[in-house]
Amino acid sequence: MIFFFFLEFLTNLISHLYASCLLVLELKPAVLMPLLLIIIVPIIPYIIGKFQREKVNIKVIYSILILFILLRIALPLFEDISLKIIIETLGILLILILVPIFLANLRALISPTTCGIGISLGILIGIVLKSFGSSVDISLHGWTQIIGVLLAIVALYSLSGLKVSTSMSRFPKRKNDGWRALGSILGIEGIFLIVYLGIGSPAVIARWIEGNYLLITFLISLSLGMGIIITLYHLLDIGRFHILLVNLLFLLFFGISVAICDNPSLHLLQEISMYIALSLSFILVVDLVLLFKYLSQLNFTVSQASLALILSGFLLVIFILSAIFTITWDYVRPVSAPFRDKYPLILVLIALLGCVPPMLIKVKFRINFSFSKSLKMGLVFLIIIILISSVTGVILTAHHYSKGNERELVVMAYNIQQGFDMEPHWNFEEVLEVIKKIDPDIIGLSESDTCRISSGNEDIVRFLADHLGMYSYFGPKTLSGTYGIALLSKYPILNAKTYYMPSRREQTCIIEAQIKIKGEIYNVYVTHFGEGDYDRARQANFTKELVDHKERAIVMGDFNTEPSDFYYEYLTEYLKDAWYTVHPNGTDENGYPGYTCTWKNPSSKIDMILHSPDLKPTACWVPLWAHAADHLPICATFEI
Repeated sequence: MIFFFFLEFLTNLISHLYASCLLVLELKPAVLMPLLLIIIVPIIPYIIGKFQREKVNIKVIYSILILFILLRIALPLFEDISLKIIIETLGILLILILVPIFLANLRALISPTTCGIGISLGILIGIVLKSFGSSVDISLHGWTQIIGVLLAIVALYSLSGLKVSTSMSRFPKRKNDGWRALGSILGIEGIFLIVYLGIGSPAVIARWIEGNYLLITFLISLSLGMGIIITLYHLLDIGRFHILLVNLLFLLFFGISVAICDNPSLHLLQEISMYIALSLSFILVVDLVLLFKYLSQLNFTVSQASLALILSGFLLVIFILSAIFTITWDYVRPVSAPFRDKYPLILVLIALLGCVPPMLIKVKFRINFSFSKSLKMGLVFLIIIILISSVTGVILTAHHYSKGNERELVVMAYNIQQGFDMEPHWNFEEVLEVIKKIDPDIIGLSESDTCRISSGNEDIVRFLADHLGMYSYFGPKTLSGTYGIALLSKYPILNAKTYYMPSRREQTCIIEAQIKIKGEIYNVYVTHFGEGDYDRARQANFTKELVDHKERAIVMGDFNTEPSDFYYEYLTEYLKDAWYTVHPNGTDENGYPGYTCTWKNPSSKIDMILHSPDLKPTACWVPLWAHAADHLPICATFEI
């Protein structure tokens, strides 16, 4: 449970730090402070270790864990993002202070098997909570926050089983135990990062490969559960060769899947490779147990473990920033510029970090532990309940499709700023309420590129589609570093595809899809242009050529383009701007000129709905009350 809470803290911290930089589009110095603390805080146990080499103060360990759990209980009580960042940072730092003490005294405190199984169960619990929230951790939002409190109570109760062994065996000291410990700790960190960036969030994997969310949830839950059962019952007497083989196969199929993400012709190979990798993810549980067992056999000090954790913290921060820079590489130049299109490489490096150390250590898989038969059966029963619950959660929250009225077509273009408002607060629910109130038939979303660590690994497109009962197409895979765009519709979406547009700065793309209404095919496009005149001119020309002379065409999105810009003329050579079709003088009946950015100080008409000449909009409006994101949505009604 402690691991699950730690993962929650880190996930939310990175998301909140990213959100605080989102509106200004730059890396604030204050944001670096929590990340810097993650690196340097292990100096505290390093100093402690210099004075207490062989002592294990169980009261200190209890106190740190209790304070950590209390911080988790308190986290949902605060709305201010700055306070949340402080609490999340404190929680993470407490664990980082504890980890070197814990690892250096591992064999005196807990069995390696218990460690590996406990972490794996924490991952599975997180998957279940997200499955019931359409990828959102329900223990952090709404009335279901009570689940987090109950889990915290369970965690507090479990601390009673943490005791210092008075008869721990000693192993002969070896000069290089510190280095061996470092390698093992880095391996554990690699597995943690694999979980954090993907395996622990099935919705993330689904967006990587455009795969089946239900199947991915089932495969991950089943495989991790099997890893626990293998560890408990030794169903496979795994030797070093088998450990090597399964790790290599996992790396191979995982690497193939992420490496070919941008090649549409290899989509089936990418999908099958990831499914195979997920089926082999039980090896991560086995690897964890092996690494913890190996650590328990080493003689190293708290100070040595602290130095290892400092390096691990540094790598953690580097990998996190690298993953985020693949999305925002154009805004934190020059340091982030080399990260364009590099996310798959980062994932492969992390997978290597997690899987290589277990292949190198010499330790037998068979482990002696004192789990009773009833406890084993209880854990197996818990795994079955978790597997059933995770699948049930996905099925219950899956959208039941609503129908359009087929009298008129209401279209909405909305830049949702990745699910954050202008404070910025997590705002999925408010975005949902805006859309429900307008009740559009077709929605084009901009800045919907969630389902990454920058947005807490939560999928706002899935969340909205499930709650609105709409068909959805996510657009670009999240393995790419492009703006997120998505299409939602009350009518089935046909032949959907994503085109990457030319750019020197931000990566941008456009969705093309067909929607059949009353026997007629509508050609629907969603896009988000980049920054800079050069890029926008080329993207406008690309869009014009893609859409040119198509009938019943609707093109919508955030064009980052004003009607006064010269490339606006490219767009409107064939297409018509719905705002000006309905309001030829440029303002509505209230004198409003159609500005959509931002709602606090609307001064730019950059979100637009364009249409082919054969379509007739009967209304076009900007709901000025819609403050769920930084942009206002723009809506239009068409005759059908």
